Amino acid sequence: MVGGGRIPAIESMIATARIRDYVLNPEETYLIREVMETGEADGMRTFDQYLLMLYRAGKITYQTALRAATSQHDFKLLERKTTEYDAAITQSYYGSGDAG
Repeated sequence: MVGGGRIPAIESMIATARIRDYVLNPEETYLIREVMETGEADGMRTFDQYLLMLYRAGKITYQTALRAATSQHDFKLLERKTTEYDAAITQSYYGSGDAG
């Protein structure tokens, strides 16, 4: 945690119909993570997504998030992907910012 101490980083999964189906079918349990990665509207978040949120909120450093990540490589990709997405949304909403 920035400034010392500890802060929890959690993964949350909601028992939606898709999650239930994947849990009950052992051949499809590998799909649970994908549902969690795209299930923010349902209140789901992976551990790495939560770490990224804590980093962006200034609660932990980038290095702390990277060390704790499930996969450092995947965390870097997630951070890059969401940064590029945020920039694209800002660009489309606000324009280029050029005054001419």
